[in-house]
Amino acid sequence: MQVRRVRCRHASLFFGGNEIFRRRAECLGKTGIRVIFEEQPGRVVHRAFDGRKRGPEERAAMLETLGFKWFAYDYRAEHVPSFDAEMEALKRHHVRLLAWWFPGELNAEARLILDVLKRHSLRQVQLWVTGGGEPTRSAAEQQARVASEANRVRAIADEAGRIGCTVALYNHGAWFGEPENQIQIIERLRSQGVTNVGIVYNQHHGHAHVDRFPELLARMKPYLFCPDLNGMSAEGEKKLILLSARQTNTASFSPKVQGNDRHAHVRGVGCKRYRHWLLPGNEAAR
Repeated sequence: MQVRRVRCRHASLFFGGNEIFRRRAECLGKTGIRVIFEEQPGRVVHRAFDGRKRGPEERAAMLETLGFKWFAYDYRAEHVPSFDAEMEALKRHHVRLLAWWFPGELNAEARLILDVLKRHSLRQVQLWVTGGGEPTRSAAEQQARVASEANRVRAIADEAGRIGCTVALYNHGAWFGEPENQIQIIERLRSQGVTNVGIVYNQHHGHAHVDRFPELLARMKPYLFCPDLNGMSAEGEKKLILLSARQTNTASFSPKVQGNDRHAHVRGVGCKRYRHWLLPGNEAAR
């Protein structure tokens, strides 16, 4: 059996279709990988969709029952009025906010989120920011795009820094979703003294990266806040397949990062969209 030694503070879960990651990690053994969690994992839930439409109190109580200690908050428009209730419920149930899916610009909703974080004294929260854009056609256009995106991200990073938070660039396809472009953005920001920006890499949105994933991972490591694992196949996107040692991106994955840079560490490991990871008989998660 191949042993993958994962050194991280948190293991995470994408809560969008009855998926539980941490307590079924032993299932990887059946596919040739044994995952060993070094350091006590906090376990994280990342919620986007909930078939039962739970409210803040129900959701936080469920997380506490399942033993989750950290929460990455993905919301929709209908959840905006309950932001404060969400934070209060998490506190009552001893669940800490790790990350918040954040708007791509400092609009009214973004400033509302920042106000909520400040009001509830929540620090060291990652603001997950994404972007788009068509491929650039020249070196000059690439340089201009990097500068423009760096300016966009900096506006968010500056506000985040004022309340002790960070920004993680979230790949969701397009130009912005290419790790090389994200690294260029981050390097430009660092040259300007902005050091609270990193990467949250999603394999689910990286099917075009499978063949060169080991190379990309090596380049991303100094900036990586959270890698989000997904079962990948050379045949293309299949949303519900198990992680396997036969998959190039999974077999090469090890979030143990070397280096002295304070950003050169992994804050969490995510596993996306697996009905395979259900806790048997645990109705709290259904």
